[in-house]
Amino acid sequence: MRRTIKRLFKLGFVLGILGVIALAGIIYYYSKDLPDYKVLQKYEPKIVTRLYAGDGQLISEYANEKRVFISIDRTPERVKEAFISA
Repeated sequence: MRRTIKRLFKLGFVLGILGVIALAGIIYYYSKDLPDYKVLQKYEPKIVTRLYAGDGQLISEYANEKRVFISIDRTPERVKEAFISA
């Protein structure tokens, strides 16, 4: 009985070590392509190019990514909380 418990403990310990190694490998694999945090300090996202007529009327918008900037105080509290939780 004691021998079985010792073997189970050893097996659990070895499996735990292998799990930690696997987790470290997964984190390394998915994080190696991430940009350096210093690049993110100077991040300037692409914005929409708008074409206006002479009278100020919007004719068209061109963009690969359509983004509209709003100030943080105009952002709904629920959106902020969702971003933090993600």
